Parts: sequence; C-alpha cells; structure tokens
Amino acid sequence: MFKAALSFFILHCLINKNKFVTCETCEGKTFDNIGYIDAVKHCMPKPFASCSDPQFVFTRFLIFTFANKNEPFVVNHDLENIKNAPIDSNAKTILITHGYRGSLPHPRNKGYENTKNLFLQKLNATVQIILVDYGNGSKGTYQQAIANSKVVAKQIALFVITLKTEFSISLLETTFIGLSLGARLLVLAAKNIFDVTGEKVGHIIGLDPAGPCFKQDGDYFTKFDVAHLIEVIHTDQAFFAMRMRLLCNHYASLSFTIVDYENFTDCQPVAYQCTNYDDFIKGRCASCEDNKCQLLGYSIQIFHNFSKKNIPSHPFENRKLFLRTSPSPSFCSYHFQVVGSSKNQIPALCSGLEIQIENEKNFQASVNSYKLAHDNMTGLLVIDAAEVNFQNPAPFVVAKIRTKTRKFFCSNLFDTIQINYLSNLDESIREKFSSKLCKNKGSYVLCGRVNI
Repeated sequence: MFKAALSFFILHCLINKNKFVTCETCEGKTFDNIGYIDAVKHCMPKPFASCSDPQFVFTRFLIFTFANKNEPFVVNHDLENIKNAPIDSNAKTILITHGYRGSLPHPRNKGYENTKNLFLQKLNATVQIILVDYGNGSKGTYQQAIANSKVVAKQIALFVITLKTEFSISLLETTFIGLSLGARLLVLAAKNIFDVTGEKVGHIIGLDPAGPCFKQDGDYFTKFDVAHLIEVIHTDQAFFAMRMRLLCNHYASLSFTIVDYENFTDCQPVAYQCTNYDDFIKGRCASCEDNKCQLLGYSIQIFHNFSKKNIPSHPFENRKLFLRTSPSPSFCSYHFQVVGSSKNQIPALCSGLEIQIENEKNFQASVNSYKLAHDNMTGLLVIDAAEVNFQNPAPFVVAKIRTKTRKFFCSNLFDTIQINYLSNLDESIREKFSSKLCKNKGSYVLCGRVNI
C-alpha cells in the first residue's frame, strides 16, 4: 500500500507541474558546524523527507594530488584532520561529486576515477582533485536524498571555506563538477560560500542536473549569481523518474569529462550558440565570433587559461549552445555546415532541398537545406566518427542537388555551395577541411578553399 501511494505521488509530481505538494520538512533544524538548514519545499511528502543528521550522511572529502594520485587523503565531515591535508595554495582545485544513489568511488562506473586520473596526468602538480562522497545521504527515496542534499551543500561550503582560511586557496581557481543531484547541491554550496565570503567560485559544471522536484524553485543555475562561469550540459536521453522504467543514462554526460581531446585533434565536440535546437540542426548557427562556440565540458585545452579568460561583466550572460555527439569515445561527430548561395532570390518552394555531396575519399552523404535568407539556404551534416573509422572524412569536392519533379527548377538554384568544417576550435584545421564548390554542368565541383 505504501509503495503504491509513493509511486503515485512521484508520478503526479512529475507530470502535473502546477500541483506540487509543499511541506517544511527540515525547517528549524540546526546542526553542529553547518548550522541552520532551510526548509525543503515541493515534492516532499511528510514524513519521508526529513533531512538526516550529518553523522548519518557521513560526507567524506577524498583529496588527490600528483604526489598521492592513487591513495586519497580522506577528510570526514567533521574536518578534524583538515589542517594536515596536502593542499597547495598555488594549485587549482577541482571538486567533483556524484548524484542520487551514487558513491565515490563508484563500483559500477569508473568515470569519476578516470576524470581524476586524466586531470592529474595532464596538469600534474598544478591541480588538486577532491572527490566528495555522500553515499549514505544519497540512498533511500529520491525525496530523502533531496532533503539530505542541503546538509551536504552546507558541509561542502564549510570545507571549501576552511581550505580558503587555512591554506589560502583561490576561489577563482576553484571548479565544481556535479552529476545529477550533485549538480544541484554544488550550486547551493557555492551560494553558501558566497553568503559567508562574498566571493564567487570560478567555475561550476552541471552534468545532467536533476529535474524532478527542482523546477518549481526555479533554475538554480541562473537564479543564484555564485560563479564566474556556469556550464550546464544536458544529454538528450529518456527522462528520469522514480519507480518508473524510463531511466536516462546520467553517466553519459560524465563520460565527456574523461576524454583527452588533445588525442582527437581533427574532431572535437564543439558546441555552437543558437536560439534553439531546430535552428542548430538546420545549420543556422556556425559562428565562433564573440565566443559563440565552446568546447563541450571541462576541456584540458582551455583549463590552463581559464583564470586568464575574459569574464563577462554582466553577472549572467545566459546562452544556449548545441552539438550532436556520437555514442562511443571520443563521443565526437564531424559537423559540416552546408551553405548554398544564389545571386537571385530563392523561392520558398525550394526550401528542404536535398544536397548530395562527396569528398576526396569517395565518402558520400546527403543533407537537407533550409531557406535562411532571400539569397541563401543552410543545412547541417553530422557524421558519426565510427562511420569513417575515426578519421576525418576530408573536404567535400562534389555536390549535386536532388529534386522532385515539381521542384526541378531548383536543381541549379545555387551559384556556390560552401561546406564549412565546424568540429574544431583551431581555425587552421577548420579551413583545412572546408571547401567551396561552384556550379559546373548540372553539378557543383571544387573551386577553392574557404577562409573561415
């Protein structure tokens, strides 16, 4: 009877967005060290979501440096031995935590450990990695884990503030990476830090942030101005729901942080700023000007220069960036923007034309193009790296417009077709695999390279 009632409530909470149950389960609770815990609201049925005592949650901080990359120095939630921790005030600090029903290290997923190993391998003594394990607090019902997350957020804040006090670490050089529920609680931790110190952390990366029971409180990532740079990565999977069989693979987004992109110099997962996903897949967003393109996730390439990056003066420059990934490492797909241009106005009837293209290696593909302006059309070609054996498909050199009978007059519509390679931040590589095709006897052939 209890299980059935609980399942119904969660389903109701997820689907009927305008009818949330509100309760004040943690209000009035004060704990040693971390102090008062605010009320947990929305989607929290009494009495199943009363926040747990910190002794039960038993948050642990596993500190790794290049000198102790295999055996962590462990600091418990009481912080008794924190003064002996191997913290370097000159090193960057990366703090990583898990989500609902997770733990560190995770017995079924090596993503956290691999992420830690990659950063230590690439950055050596210039970084210290802290894995935050709140395994006890993340177990049980989803509601219970949410209630406990406020306790964990306070504990993380106290831990980081103590590092700043005892070791003079730089908050600007501090990055938080959280998966699912961990992404939400790290924003709360950053808010607690800001409330005490008046300083923002440098960087927060939210990997598939938990959705159920958080939407009613607004988006934490834009609600709180607590970091200089905030990135939220959503993978397009089935949605998460308690006691339902539609479970998304939250670990997909974690996998993006363990790829050494320097080993895939031609193909990088570059995301582009765009109004919406529909415009993106129609090839309407391909500019890197004014930081409109970014390497997905926590890139080794940009990490070295993060503190030197120009931080926007406006507290929230809220932008959406999109890309498509492949299902296997390095999770990179080759993106090409196809732009057909005409000296004359393009009839609306020609929108949706299929363009067949072929590259120097005889690899063939087709892409639909859509009217963007009166004199050009765009499309986006995405090639899974596995389709071409993880080798760049090379510049495209031949194109032909395929039309149905009623659109026959569209077959020679364009004067030129420009094919721009998008999957790399290096301009020289982008130019190397881009091409310009010109009209020639019913088709289009290579007539130059593209300076992008």
